[in-house]
Amino acid sequence: MDHEVFGPDNDGNGIADRIVYHHDFADNDGNASDVNGHGSHVSSIAASVAPGANIIHLKVFSNNSRFASHYDIEQALQWVVANGDTYNVASVNLSLGSGNVGRFVTTRFTNEYAALAAQDIVVSVASGNSGQTGVNVLSADPYVFSVGSVNDTSDRINSFSQRHETLTTVFAPGSPITAANAYGGYSTKSGTSMAAPYIAGIVPLAQEWAVQEIGRRLTVPELRKLLRYTGVTIKDWATGLDFKRVDVLTLGEAILALGGGGSPVPRVSFAAGSITQQEGNSGTTAYAFTVTLDNASDEVVTVDYSTNDGTATVANGDYIDNDGTLTFNPGETRKTITVLVNGDTTFEGHEHFTVTLDSANNGRISPITNTSTRTIIDDDVPPPTISITSIFVLHQEGNSGTTPYAFTVTLDRASDEVVTVNYSTNKGSATTANRDYIDNDGTLTFNPGETRKTITVLVNGDTTFEGHEHFTV
Repeated sequence: MDHEVFGPDNDGNGIADRIVYHHDFADNDGNASDVNGHGSHVSSIAASVAPGANIIHLKVFSNNSRFASHYDIEQALQWVVANGDTYNVASVNLSLGSGNVGRFVTTRFTNEYAALAAQDIVVSVASGNSGQTGVNVLSADPYVFSVGSVNDTSDRINSFSQRHETLTTVFAPGSPITAANAYGGYSTKSGTSMAAPYIAGIVPLAQEWAVQEIGRRLTVPELRKLLRYTGVTIKDWATGLDFKRVDVLTLGEAILALGGGGSPVPRVSFAAGSITQQEGNSGTTAYAFTVTLDNASDEVVTVDYSTNDGTATVANGDYIDNDGTLTFNPGETRKTITVLVNGDTTFEGHEHFTVTLDSANNGRISPITNTSTRTIIDDDVPPPTISITSIFVLHQEGNSGTTPYAFTVTLDRASDEVVTVNYSTNKGSATTANRDYIDNDGTLTFNPGETRKTITVLVNGDTTFEGHEHFTV
C-alpha cells in the first residue's frame, strides 16, 4: 500500500497518502495489505488512469485463500453504500467472480448494487476469463458494468475474455498490462481483471467532467449509454458481433457537449412526452415525437432520424416506417416527427418501437437523449379463455354397446369472432388398441355469442374385469 504508483507517503505511516481508507473484511482487521499481487496490480491500474483520485482498499480475500466469501464481499459493498457520501466515492471495482451466464441475473449483491447506483456510484466488474459467450455471474447484474478485455496493442478482443451481446457493457485494455506488484516492483498480467479497473478509473474522470459541465454527476444508466455511444466499434471474430471499446477522448468530448462547452451549435434532443398511446382498431394513429434545440441558431439546422423496430415491427404491419430529415430554420427550436401506427382488432399485447436521431448539421445530438421509445398500448379485447370442465370424470363403462362420455368445453365470455378449438383423445391405461374407447379427434366451432360446446367420446362396454382405466381429452 506504499507503492510509488499510489504516490508519496508524506506522513511516513507506510501507507500512500492517496489510500484514504483500508480494511480487511476477510480477516476482519485494519490491514488490507496484498500478499499475492493481484490486488496491487488491479488497484494500481485504476489509480494510474485517475491520478488525482483517492483510493480505498477493501480486502475480501484472506492471505491463504484464492477464494472470497460472498459474506465478505457483501460486507465490503455495504461499507461503500454506508460511506459513499463521506468519501465522495465515484466507482467500485470488482475483479473477481466465476461462472458463465447468458442473461441478466439477480444475486446476493443486487440490493447493494442498486443502492450504489442510486448514489451514482458505478460498479465495474470483470466479465470473466473462460472465453465463453456469456459473462461472470457477478457481472451479469443489470446495475453493474460488465467489462471485457482487449489486447492493448492489437485492439482485438482477447480469446480468454468472456463476452455477450447484451450483457457486456464495454471493453477496455486488459492484456498485457504492466502495473504494481505486492512488493514495490511491477509485473505484467492479462485478464478481464485488468480491464475492469481501467473503467473504474475512467469513471471519476467522467464524473468530474460532468460536474464541471452540467453541474451534476451522471447517473449509472447515463454513463453506460455514453460509454457505448462514444466507444470504438470492434469486431469479435469469434462470434461475428460488434462491441464497443472505451474511448476516453470521445467520452470527454461528449460530456463537454452535454454542457454546451466547446461548441457554439445548439444541442438536439427529444423533449419529454407521453411514452404510451392506444393503437386504435382501424386506420392509423399518429404518434408524435417532439425534437428540440436547446437554443435558437442563426443557421439552418438539419437532423436525420430513423424509426427502429422493437417488439413492434414494420414487417408485421404494426407501424409505418418513417426515416427522414427535420429542418429547423433560423430561430426555430421545436419540430415534430410523426409515426403512424396501424390500428387493428387483433390482440397482440403491448409493443414498442423507437425513433433515433442519427446525425445533425449545424447541431449536436445529445448522446443521452438521442432515442425515444414509444409503447403501443394494445386496446383490443383479448381472446376468450378456453377450458374443459371437470378435470377428472368418473363413469360406468356398461356391459355392452357404447356409453357416451361427455366433456364440456366453455369460453369464459362470448366472442364477436368465430372461435375454433382442436381437440384429441389420448390413451392412458385405457387404449383404443384394447377397444376400451373409440378415438375421437376433431374441432369444436363456437359461433359468435356461443360459450358452451360438448365433446363426446364413446366408451365400449364389456364383461371383462380390467380394473379402473382412464383416458384423456
